[in-house]
Amino acid sequence: MFDSSDINKRQFVLMKNEYNCKDFETLKLSNGLCLSYHKALKVTKIGDAVILGHAYDVEKDNLELTENIPESISTWMGRWLLITRDEIYMDACGTLGVFYGSSKEQGMIYSSSLAILHELVDDSEWISTVEMFRNKYPIVDYYPSPYTPWSNCMALMPSQKINLIDSKIVCRDDIDFSVYKGSPKDGVLDQIVKLMSHALQQISKEYKKIYLPLTAGYDSRTIFAILKYAGIDFATYTLKRAVTPEYEYKVAKLVSKKAKIKHQVFEETKLNPYEYPDKMEIIYKHCGGRTTVGTELSQYVNEIDTGKGSIILWGTLFETVFHYYE
Repeated sequence: MFDSSDINKRQFVLMKNEYNCKDFETLKLSNGLCLSYHKALKVTKIGDAVILGHAYDVEKDNLELTENIPESISTWMGRWLLITRDEIYMDACGTLGVFYGSSKEQGMIYSSSLAILHELVDDSEWISTVEMFRNKYPIVDYYPSPYTPWSNCMALMPSQKINLIDSKIVCRDDIDFSVYKGSPKDGVLDQIVKLMSHALQQISKEYKKIYLPLTAGYDSRTIFAILKYAGIDFATYTLKRAVTPEYEYKVAKLVSKKAKIKHQVFEETKLNPYEYPDKMEIIYKHCGGRTTVGTELSQYVNEIDTGKGSIILWGTLFETVFHYYE
């Protein structure tokens, strides 16, 4: 089991000086900044650039970076962050996350953790006035980007990038979904299947066990279908929560059974996250209201661990561009 009380796991801090923390390592970048990161966070160097997290190219077997960074990362998928000498780029959905603020001592500070950032930023206070829990179920105190529940701590949006030279947040010009507009539906779907199949095959080479949290939703069922199409070995599970509609876990079980895929159902009622406010508060103050409901939170509180050498696939893209497929 992993230690869910360790909110710094797989987090990073980028600033002028080293960040001293348990289980953190520090890498001095070519731009003079110090990248401090938890040892559980995957860090890959390509020349002067550093990739945090897991990135996979949907067209190539290996990640490549040319002088044209936007073109290089246009075919990447996964949960990743790219730090070049001059800029910071997030994956298309911003799933790793970047928050930023400043201090007189360090100047601009960047981190994936609000809980860490607010300790380093000048005059940062918890400004939320919404009750975190009310009548057993949480009230989601969501702050639309770039704002967060911590004063002087801001969130980078996926449509933005950071210029490390002048510390400016600028709009990205390399994300363009319009290429799919006007395309035949079958052609778009064929392209999605082809590109995702390749990426998932790269993932299967790196991990011995692949798990898919399966529900009746579009995201997970689409990933399920492509995993089967690509001939990849995987298992599924559903977290049965008190508020989960019965069809969610029944459909997941039925689909897995018909496809002869191993499926598990985890009963949240054995450990209801809303009865563990300390754990809820830890993740809430870490992420600022961005993953405080649903399966993600329940999995964290219940400490579901798939074991070493395994990966859990989360789908976070299809709702954002769903109107292209209707």
